[in-house]
Amino acid sequence: MAVGAYLRMFRPGDVLVGILAILLSSLAAVGPGITDHWDDVIITAVAVALYVCGGNTLNDSTDARVDSIAHPDRPVASGIIDPGMAKILGLAMMLVAAIIATVFLSLACAAIVIAACILLALYEGLLKDQGPIGNVSIAIITMMSVLLGGLCVGSPVEVMWLTAAVFCVTLGREIYKDMADLHGDILERKTLPMRVGFEFAGVMAFAFYVVSCVIFLAQSFGNILYALTVIPLILAIYAGVKGWEDPDKADKFGKICLLLLMLIAAGGAFY
Repeated sequence: MAVGAYLRMFRPGDVLVGILAILLSSLAAVGPGITDHWDDVIITAVAVALYVCGGNTLNDSTDARVDSIAHPDRPVASGIIDPGMAKILGLAMMLVAAIIATVFLSLACAAIVIAACILLALYEGLLKDQGPIGNVSIAIITMMSVLLGGLCVGSPVEVMWLTAAVFCVTLGREIYKDMADLHGDILERKTLPMRVGFEFAGVMAFAFYVVSCVIFLAQSFGNILYALTVIPLILAIYAGVKGWEDPDKADKFGKICLLLLMLIAAGGAFY
């Protein structure tokens, strides 16, 4: 039971997205040339998986009160895992991620991993309660994972447009999450939906989803595979329609859009 609780706290879905971000952005950067960089790709993916687990664990430790209303089934909020233990474990995992990156990866990759860990810690300790600044912080951290994929294979410039698209999708997702958590967050935060209103926050989240797809379409340059962007675009539109009614579902559609866009970018490198 305890093992299952820790796994739920790590949120395997988020970890998988982080690992896929490294693999797919590496493929988008160099295509078949990724075979010359497998060691760096694997080590980078391990570092990202660790700081994603650490960030989620730290998040649960600091959100216990809010989650008791918005997500009462989470291990810390439900009392299965002690908040203090979760905090120590989260920080330790991020420290291990930084050490692995420093020892085994290039200076640039190590700097990005360390910056992501510091920003995660700042987010949980300070920025999360600042509303839109916290949303932007998480979008930057997610964007860093995509940039790392290009950096670890020596081609960061090739994925800059992809990082911009991922930033937009993630920012939209974070706004939808705040919409879903509105009743819990009102205890101690001033999130974007509280500042601009629930309805307008939904409009902003939807706009960021659509902009991410537009960035992809602008990069097509005759690559027919990018025409598949119409699929995540349809999902983004559907998420926008459902966003006010069920922001949790809109967030989940955003995660699917994110994965589809990265898959399309990776496939495009082979054409």
